[in-house]
Amino acid sequence: MSTTLSILAGTPVYVWLIFAAVLALAARSLTRRTLAPARLLPLPLIMFAVALAGLARQADAGAAGLSAWFVAFLAGLSLGVYLASLRSIAASGRPGQVEVGGDAVTFGLILASFAVHYAFGVAQAMASTHDASLQLIEMAVSGLLGGVFLGRGLASFRRAARVAGRAHLPA
Repeated sequence: MSTTLSILAGTPVYVWLIFAAVLALAARSLTRRTLAPARLLPLPLIMFAVALAGLARQADAGAAGLSAWFVAFLAGLSLGVYLASLRSIAASGRPGQVEVGGDAVTFGLILASFAVHYAFGVAQAMASTHDASLQLIEMAVSGLLGGVFLGRGLASFRRAARVAGRAHLPA
């Protein structure tokens, strides 16, 4: 059996269940939706929590690991704010709600996050010894993704709240 097939066959069932849920969530992001601005917050907050959990799991990485995570997180915040500016958010016909366009960026970010966590999990499982450079890369990627999700989510929420508030002001 090839290494790839061995890895896939050795993946625990719960990982495939998580992947199915992640795929469903990602697919939902592709459709145009009408929602309250606050509904834009749960996913970014969850993904930020995942990034923080990754940071906590790697507590033995020391100052270098913390620095890698933090610098990448700040870069991710900036990228996330920029990506939010490209997002389609418009007033809807319902008070306090906005229309958010289908979004391939969210789809890609969700799948990338799963793929990165899966790949690092496999790499760690296959490593015969602790690999400090792999740990630093994992921390940087975790910080970057957490920052992108949080920056994009907060900037999208702020913009959506403004749009929702303006749409129903008396003329």
